[in-house]
Amino acid sequence: MVPVDLNCVLVRAHCAAAWVTEFLHRAVAALAEDSTASGLHAAAAAPAAHAAAEAVADWLRFDERGLLLPAAGKAAGEAAGKAVGGQVEAEAEVEVRLGSGLAEGFAVAARARRDAVMGLMWLPVEGRWADLLLSSSSSSSSAAACEVVGKGHPADVTSLAGWAAPLWAGLGRGLPLPDQALAVASLLSSGLLQPGGAFATVNGLDPGGSGQQWDAPNAWAPLQAMLVHGLADLVDTAVGPGTPATPKEVAGAAAVSGPALAAELAARWLEANRVGFATTGVMFEKYDGRVPGQYGGGGEYEPQAGFGWTNSVALELIAALHARNDGSSGGGSASAERGDVREVRRALARGALLPH
Repeated sequence: MVPVDLNCVLVRAHCAAAWVTEFLHRAVAALAEDSTASGLHAAAAAPAAHAAAEAVADWLRFDERGLLLPAAGKAAGEAAGKAVGGQVEAEAEVEVRLGSGLAEGFAVAARARRDAVMGLMWLPVEGRWADLLLSSSSSSSSAAACEVVGKGHPADVTSLAGWAAPLWAGLGRGLPLPDQALAVASLLSSGLLQPGGAFATVNGLDPGGSGQQWDAPNAWAPLQAMLVHGLADLVDTAVGPGTPATPKEVAGAAAVSGPALAAELAARWLEANRVGFATTGVMFEKYDGRVPGQYGGGGEYEPQAGFGWTNSVALELIAALHARNDGSSGGGSASAERGDVREVRRALARGALLPH
């Protein structure tokens, strides 16, 4: 089996490696320019120092998934802290010019894996991504030796991984708008979205269940976060009339956009966390998606209270929803130095931008 979720995580990891490498490249350049501007020819060097700091500030707002967009060097850069609901900062587009050859190598690797996932694992009729099954009778690793695990395949399982991981990795932003709408519609009709969170799979709903903790009815915080941020990355256009022919099961899907669904799912998950905490006084590792606030079960151990990723995801989604609701961007004089550029230069001055 070639899992779609693992490959999508690797796409995002390549993007992240490119982002970090390029940040270090720009930060070192900014540090050098700042040192020059503090020397004998400070006045002459000041514009270059400002430009270098501005390049760092721009990069800090850049979403690494922008490196996946088709034109390397003309990608649409969006704020790294993009709010749930698809609201972006004033700079809708920024030209991406990677100064680091190593960063470009990571970006090329990310796009190559993205192309492979889209070519082999995207199901355009079903509006989702799926795993690949390698032929047991072939030693070849070519595409001809693989079969996609789509609807009707004996190994097919309706899994949140078919939407959450690819969308979180940025693969949705490269889809044509009708395909984005189809992905949202197929998710709505999948049976995964529940009042207390999205199931990991639909397995386990039969009487007695499967007993496995990564099956229904369990809902896990990391998967909720991936799904919410992935849906928020789509274009804010609702599913509706004009959408191409869809599978029978999505024909009656409600008209809703990816970002709007992201906001709804985030609020739904936070409410489940709130109810559970109000009832028990703790946050849980996993929840029962059918009943908001009810902890999950299954697996080899008792339900765990705590819990690191549940608390982290809750805080992240709260911050994202607040940012979406605020929706305001700072004004100010065009001649004034941008606040983020000032912060970069202050960090340079106190040696806090780069690790020692």
